[in-house]
Amino acid sequence: MVVALAAVAVLSTPGVAGRGGGQHAHNHAHALVLTSSDTTISCSTPASDLDTTSSPVVVYAAGNTVCLQAGIAALGVVTPKIYYFEGQPSTPDECALWASLAQQYPEQINGMEMHTYFYIEGKGYGSGFKVQAIDSLQGLLDGAGADSSCASTLSADDAAAINQTIETNPVAMWGWSACPCTNIAKTRFASENVCHAETIFDSDSDPTFKYLQCLFGAEHHSFVFFDGQFYGNGFDLDPDKLDEDAFMVLVNATGADLTCTSLSDKNIYGEVLQPCAGEDEPTAGSSNAISGS
Repeated sequence: MVVALAAVAVLSTPGVAGRGGGQHAHNHAHALVLTSSDTTISCSTPASDLDTTSSPVVVYAAGNTVCLQAGIAALGVVTPKIYYFEGQPSTPDECALWASLAQQYPEQINGMEMHTYFYIEGKGYGSGFKVQAIDSLQGLLDGAGADSSCASTLSADDAAAINQTIETNPVAMWGWSACPCTNIAKTRFASENVCHAETIFDSDSDPTFKYLQCLFGAEHHSFVFFDGQFYGNGFDLDPDKLDEDAFMVLVNATGADLTCTSLSDKNIYGEVLQPCAGEDEPTAGSSNAISGS
């Protein structure tokens, strides 16, 4: 059975910082990548003129920071409308609007002002950490009319593209680059030259990744499919859990080719083979037969 997955088969989403430790930190190493629901706002905008009701959840943020990602993660599949302070200021002193919001919602960690301000149904709640701590968050989101269904995150066209990938590839996987489970799966497939479709996300807030978690469980950070069936995450392929014979039974039952890049393959200089694609492009090659765009 093929689950109707709504996702975009793209390797990574550069420019969005993933969740880090419990402390707030600057994460301006990457340029902002705005989605269709995001925009920038001038720092000279009066706080009294802010849009707080055009979407069930509206966020004002100074870049892609840990507190932003904490709040987004807490929202689950609900997609907020995000306004980024224009010019990517690093402190409230550089942005009058940020300074005004910091006064309205005072919150600091280690003397550092928060970088995000969340509004749900027009009411301000402060940073993403504050949102993360709301016990009745789902009730608030439902009351605000936010769409919390898995299908709310991605389009029908995206679903068709992912379904095609699952249907036309005996083995397929999606995974977050920061989770060891993803590398376990990649290594296991490479150890036997298993040809497979592979999509790796740089951020755990990628809409496709969040959608997969909605369908199969937030405890998963990678998703492995054999013959159109969800098998589990990369940890389930660990040799300590799944021995070689059992692994090959799974692979051979799908009819997957065993002719793709292996761990021992080298280039003419004796170096490990590298993807032909650019840093921000889907990886090309026999082990990454990605359907869709």
